Amino acid sequence: PEPKAPPDLAPRLSELLSQWTGRRWVASISSDAGKPTLAEQKAARGDALRNEAENNATVQAIGGTPGYSWTSTALPAGLSLNGSTGVVSGTPTAAGTTSVTFTVTDANSATASATYSMRVAATPSISTSSLAGGTTGTAYAATVAATGGVTPYVWSATGMPNGLSVNASTGAITGKVALTVTPGTYNLTITLQDSFLPTNQTTTKAVTLTVNPA
Repeated sequence: PEPKAPPDLAPRLSELLSQWTGRRWVASISSDAGKPTLAEQKAARGDALRNEAENNATVQAIGGTPGYSWTSTALPAGLSLNGSTGVVSGTPTAAGTTSVTFTVTDANSATASATYSMRVAATPSISTSSLAGGTTGTAYAATVAATGGVTPYVWSATGMPNGLSVNASTGAITGKVALTVTPGTYNLTITLQDSFLPTNQTTTKAVTLTVNPA
């Protein structure tokens, strides 16, 4: 039970259940984790439905008389709608957000329409082409940047000199170059993952960081 639950919760619950159902109930309290609440179950079902919709490029109808045909207006350039199946397919040619109206007609010529916002995200690209040099034993700070995709981004990097790390949220490379680092040029691989759904987009870029002697 919750910390603030009354000490007589079990007998009160038993009494209420008996009053409501006309049957005898015995309730007991356990410290074991219980099943999700009704509210949590409802929220989980809603999340599942949203995830299914995000992963499904088919418009669907309920009701009417089967034998549907589909039309649409203002689909993003490069996409098309199959009038028999409701499948939207193709390769978008430009980024942007479009208001798309789908209309379904059933076998008895009854129609229904719905309008949705469809977003086409640009492919993410790391715009940083070079990094400032660093010095052994000295604090360092630089930030990698990107364009396109869907924010927030998640950053990672490999090949950095000891003492430096990249902030996964901001792309800031900070730290203090270790005194044991051998001066020279280091080849870094910067990776960006965006928040596009249903599948995150990922891109990488090779940059160099020169470490100078103290």
